[in-house]
Formats: sequence, structure tokens, C-alpha cells
Amino acid sequence: IKNILGISLKDMEDLGDSINNLSDNSASKAREIIDVMKRTAAAGKQIGFTKEQIAALSSSFISLGKGPEVAGTAINSLYRVLATADNMGTKTESAFAKLGISGAFLKQASFDDPQKALDMFLQRISKLDQKEQMGVLVDIFGREFADDMATLVGGLDTYKEALKNAGDEAKKGSLQREFDT
Repeated sequence: IKNILGISLKDMEDLGDSINNLSDNSASKAREIIDVMKRTAAAGKQIGFTKEQIAALSSSFISLGKGPEVAGTAINSLYRVLATADNMGTKTESAFAKLGISGAFLKQASFDDPQKALDMFLQRISKLDQKEQMGVLVDIFGREFADDMATLVGGLDTYKEALKNAGDEAKKGSLQREFDT
């Protein structure tokens, strides 16, 4: 992970504490979170997500029942949508319009504050009528990843909890406490 994220030893310790705290407080395990992060950290960092946010998203997909390989490819698809939302075609732009946004807006928001943009994007999808939701997800993510994104949208509470646990001050020293135990 250090080579992928380009982080210092102190940052590595903080990341270890985040991953350990996520593992202790969710259905995901540290090795699974790391496996997903190895697949997704470079793309997440490119957009501007923090290491804790990348860990939280990884943990969320695992906790929601996705294996590391599926979680990794789904997250990379999500990052790709955020980074290229302005250039995805007419059908996708129409799906964004149903969310009350444009692809250009989503891309700009994603690079300005990726976590805030992702939260807004997922919230807007969650507010759609159930009959319309899957169609919008298919139009944005394609048939291959629409069901994975539907799982994330349906598990927003799990995701919010993971974000809290990854950034929580209680995580400080989590690795050392586990080692001591």
C-alpha cells in the first residue's frame, strides 16, 4: 500500500489503525480491506480521496457481501464514473439529469471534494423511486456494475458508519492495542 499511496511511516500507522478499526467494527476483515485497497487506491488517490475514505469504501463493499475482486472492480467503476462523468454519452447524461445534476457538475464536484460529491451522488440515487433506481444505475454504470452500486446505495448506513470508523479518533492506537492483546 505504501508504494500505491505514497505515504509516510506515520501515515502508514494511521492507515493501519483505520483498517484495524474498520475490521474490528464491521463484517470486513483487515486482509480483505487491504486486498480491495491494492486494487483501487491508485484510482481513488488520483481523484483525491483520502486513504481513510478509500479504506471505508473498501470495507463497506466487503461488509455488504461483495468479495475483494468484485468490490475492487466495482469501486474502480465508481471512480471512473466520478472522473469522467462529463464524457459518458447521452444516455448517461440523461440518467444524471434524473438525479438533478449534469456529468460536468459531478466531475467538477468530484475533483473539488470527492467525498462530498460521492455522498451527494449516492444520496440522490437513494431518493429515486425504486422502479427508476436500477434503470438509472444501469445507464450510469452499465449492467455489469449496476447491482453492485445498488448494494452500496441500499447500504448507505454501512458506508457512513465505515467512514466514521475509518476517521474516528478512537482508531488511534488500534494496531498497538491489538498487538498488546
